Amino acid sequence: MIESKWYRLASKLSDMMIMGFLWTVFSLPIITIGAATTAVFYTATKKVTGKDDEYISTAFIKSFKENFFKSTIIFVLLIIVAAISSLNYILAPYISLGLFHNTVRIVSAFILLQAIGIATFSFAYIARFNVTLKEVIKNSFILANKHLLITLSNLALFLATFYLVVLVPFLLLFMMGIYAYFASFSIVKVFRKYNPDFDEFHEMADEDFVIDND
Repeated sequence: MIESKWYRLASKLSDMMIMGFLWTVFSLPIITIGAATTAVFYTATKKVTGKDDEYISTAFIKSFKENFFKSTIIFVLLIIVAAISSLNYILAPYISLGLFHNTVRIVSAFILLQAIGIATFSFAYIARFNVTLKEVIKNSFILANKHLLITLSNLALFLATFYLVVLVPFLLLFMMGIYAYFASFSIVKVFRKYNPDFDEFHEMADEDFVIDND
């Protein structure tokens, strides 16, 4: 029994390391970070739901190829929005806007936080649902705000993982595997809320994901 527990723990750690390593390698061109993030969430959510019927590398590469275009577009859009919002926030006090600069900073901070919230769900959403770019942005925005506690907890998890990397730089190779695995527990919980059959599918159409208004 004890050996079995240690084996499962070692297996999970090994899975996270492999996922993280694949993400790091496939993200090296930088522009591929979005597709690599979608792929790591595809693999991680399958692990969490117990539907990991493929080798990690096979599942990762499959998702990377299939979702490359949408993931890259979303990644670029989020980077642009985050960059512009950050610059506006930083530069507003130095531009002759009078008291209006406070409004600019508040709006910029709000937009930046929304971009971060969308990023929290969008790549996992692309990984598991066959949807348009418009639906990715719209539903990720709704989920990020409707499940604000999960959004904030996953952001805190990401920052904690990043801090761990600062303490142990070697873990940079595996950082996203660690983050994606643990973040997937709450993300899968959200996906199950809107589709109880989520665990049974590798990929679903958007009509299988309906956000109610309660």
